[in-house]
This record gives sequence, C-alpha cells and structure tokens, in this order.
Amino acid sequence: MLENFKDFQQKHEKDVVQYVFFEETGGIIHSNNTFIDISTHYGKSVYDFFPFLESLSSIFEGIETEEPLFFPRVEMPVGERNGIFDYTITKKIINNIPVIFVAILDNTQNNKYLFDVQQERNDAVIAKEIAQLKLLNETLKEEVRQRTQEIMVQKEELQKTNRKMIESIECASRIQKNLLPTDTKLQNKDFKVLTFNRPRDIVGGDFYWVFNRDEICYIALADCTGHGVAAAMTSMIGHLYLNEIMEENKYINPAQIIFQLDEKVKNLFAGNIDVKVQDGMEIAVIAIDTKKQNFTYAGAKRELYYISGEDFFEIKASPHSINGYFDTVKAFANHTLPYQSGDMIYLSSDGYPDQFGGEFDKRITKAGFRKVASDASKLPFEEQEKLIANKFDTWKEGYDQIDDVLVLGIQFE
Repeated sequence: MLENFKDFQQKHEKDVVQYVFFEETGGIIHSNNTFIDISTHYGKSVYDFFPFLESLSSIFEGIETEEPLFFPRVEMPVGERNGIFDYTITKKIINNIPVIFVAILDNTQNNKYLFDVQQERNDAVIAKEIAQLKLLNETLKEEVRQRTQEIMVQKEELQKTNRKMIESIECASRIQKNLLPTDTKLQNKDFKVLTFNRPRDIVGGDFYWVFNRDEICYIALADCTGHGVAAAMTSMIGHLYLNEIMEENKYINPAQIIFQLDEKVKNLFAGNIDVKVQDGMEIAVIAIDTKKQNFTYAGAKRELYYISGEDFFEIKASPHSINGYFDTVKAFANHTLPYQSGDMIYLSSDGYPDQFGGEFDKRITKAGFRKVASDASKLPFEEQEKLIANKFDTWKEGYDQIDDVLVLGIQFE
C-alpha cells in the first residue's frame, strides 16, 4: 500500500501544499509534510485549515467512498494578505483498507476570479460611499447656503436696528450737549472755566450747569448714577430741576439748592413709596459772589479742591447723595471762603480717580487726582486742561474707560 502513496506523491507533490492519508482510527498513514505544523509555508497550523480533522470518525461515517467533498476557493488569511485554497476530502479503499485522503491546493496565484470579485466589491463600496459623501456634501452646502442667507437677513435687520439706535443716541447726545452751558455762559470777567468732559459712551451721566444772577454765578458739577442712556436721562432731569429751583427762588445758597434738588427727585418717585430708588446723582454746587470776592460751596458726595498759592485744601462733601430715599434725614452744609486772583478750584466726577490703569492695574485714586490738580494749578491756565487730559490718557492706556469723566477748573482773575 505504501507504493500507492509514493506514486501519488510523485504525481501531485508539485501541486499539493499538504496531503494526508488517515486511517479510520485517526492515525496518520502518510503525509508529504509534517502534518502538525505547516507554519513554515503559510504561518498557520494545518488545524487552522481543517478544524474538522479532530472528528475523523464522523467524517468516515458521513462520506461515501470515492465521492469527494470539494471546497473550492476558500479565502483564508495568510501573512498580511488573503490566500485562496482548494481542498478535497475523499474516502478511498486501498488494499481493502478504508482511508481518508485530505489534499490542500494553494490556488492563490491562479484564481484571479476572487480578486476581481473583491476588487469589484471594493469599487462598488467606494463608489457608494463617494455617492453618499457627495449627497451629504450637497445637503450640507444647501444647509450652509440657507443658514448663511438667514444670517445675512438677520445681520441686515440688526444693522438697521443698530443704525436707528445709534441715530437716536446721537440725537440724544446733541440734545444733551445743547443743555450744557455755552462758552458765552462760561465766560466771566472775574474768573475763567476749563472743562475736561469724556463720556464713556456716546451719551453720559456727568454734566455741569451754570446760572448767572446779578453778581452771583452758580456753577454745579453732577455725576449721575451709571453711564450711557440711563445716566444721560438722569442728567437731563437734573438740568431741568436745577433751572426750576432757580426760577422758584430769588435768594438761595448751594446747600438749599442741593436740598431742594433731592426733594424733587424724591417727589419724582413718590408714586411708588414701596420702592427705594438708589439711582440719582452726586453733585457739587458753588456760588461765586464776584462783588464780595468769595465763594460758597456745598456738596453731595462730591468734594471741592481749592488751591491758593502753595496751599492745597480739600473741602469735604455731605455723605448723602441725591436719590429717591424718603426715610433718610439729609443735611447739606455751606462752606464760604474768600478768593484772590490766581486761586484755583477743581471739581471732579468719580470717573477720573476711579479709572484703572498704570503699571500695576490700579485706580488713579483721589490722592492721584489731587496730585494732578496740584501739578495743573502751577501751569498757565490755557495749558491745564491738556495736562489733565494727558495724565488721564497715559494712565488709562491699554485699558477700557470704566465710567464717564468730568473735571471743572475755575481760576479767579
């Protein structure tokens, strides 16, 4: 019987990767390679090719003699690619002995069919994915186009709204500027006035006011709560109330002006006594009597700085501000001082000392403003406003302006 196996080996050895003859009990009768391991050829054990070899008894029972089971083009991984293997299982009778013949044929190189099918399958998958991507891309383009169109419409509407708002605010700014004293009102043969007015926004809440009556000139600087439109509205109310107070009183001093202003603001909110209105203003009022050559000052949280020669004085204000509180007893005191030629008065809103900046991101502070006022007072009057502006801008450089800024300077002739 061994001769028959040798004849088979000589005939098929070149074509067959692995062939094995098994006896019915499962023993190996003959093989052209080491049966247990063919990893040197394909990196796999023969059991990976034929897991059913462990149940030969069932194969013997289930297969007819000389009726081979043929498994063509079996795709299995070999190394880094797929290999194509044909194999057969045949039951033979050799010398009256039943045996199982198993043959493995490497058909990888000769079977182009599988590669063509695989390539077609890959091409079809790729084509389908490309089509899906194109469809998705077109869908996204349309969504982007529609969204862009919506955004452009919204942008145009916002621009229109913004233009209308800016136009309204600019109109309010013009009205507010018209309320401020003109240069003619500021002119006086007995003193000169400088203004450094820097609103944070188009309109602001800081304002100054002038009223002349006989030999007395009333000047006020007010700092309304907040900034922007709300503060600007408060400033206009303050202007109107100050003028009303002067029309209603022939003889009145700064403390009385502030007291009556506070009463008018309280009455403004009298319709709702349950609400304590904190919004209002801080104000400094001075009355310059050019005949007596003195001035009287009263303040609601806005102090006055007075420089005479080498002497620098800070006159404190009342700790109360002008607002809608009804249950607070407020007292405002007058301070009267004589003046002489060359003396200076400075008034300021809190926007100047509260501005952040400098090397260490700190406020200018009141002490810093006093230093600016002192330095300015030593200069010719025409140069003082420029110094006050330059000091502020240098300190603020690189920082946002946090509040409205207003400084008044008065120099006596």
